[in-house]
Amino acid sequence: MHNAQRERAPLNKPAPQVLWPEATKPSHSQIDNRPPPSNRQVAETAYVVAVNRVGARVACYLQHMPRETITLYRPTGSKELELVRESGWTAWPPRLPGQPIFYPVLNEDYAIQIARDWNAKDPATGYRGYVTRFHVRAAHLSRYEVKTVGSHVHQEYWIPAEDLDELNQNIVGLIEVIHEFRRQPDQKDPTPG
Repeated sequence: MHNAQRERAPLNKPAPQVLWPEATKPSHSQIDNRPPPSNRQVAETAYVVAVNRVGARVACYLQHMPRETITLYRPTGSKELELVRESGWTAWPPRLPGQPIFYPVLNEDYAIQIARDWNAKDPATGYRGYVTRFHVRAAHLSRYEVKTVGSHVHQEYWIPAEDLDELNQNIVGLIEVIHEFRRQPDQKDPTPG
């Protein structure tokens, strides 16, 4: 009876799709002979499980889908944010002497950690930390390597100060403030603003 019910199922009904659980996601070598993308390749990979008409699980590989922009985050303090505001929210200010690298990060949680735990505890920032989000053309960022400076969450680009004008020219849209953290000088932990 169970098989008869399967045979009566409409053939044009779309098969359900579910994302692979991380523990069972197949490696690239299990799917095809292509190597996994390097940090320099800007790509997204999606894996799905499709259930065919008789209920068997079939692994499907979706091609690398190039992205036109990459979303970056920048934890910052009040002074730098004011300069961004003066630019019309379109550019990062030049680096100060002694700051040879501009460090945008790839993960919102990492940016929150820095803004909350460093910027908002610093008297030089007015005890305020901000997280900004902006989008940069992927083709421009492809020449820089992603650096991991702690756990897998702590990823950032190291953009030389002399390349910052070119990076600003490749920002798509506006720089947005997405989080604010404030702290009083005698307060132990910053509070979201």
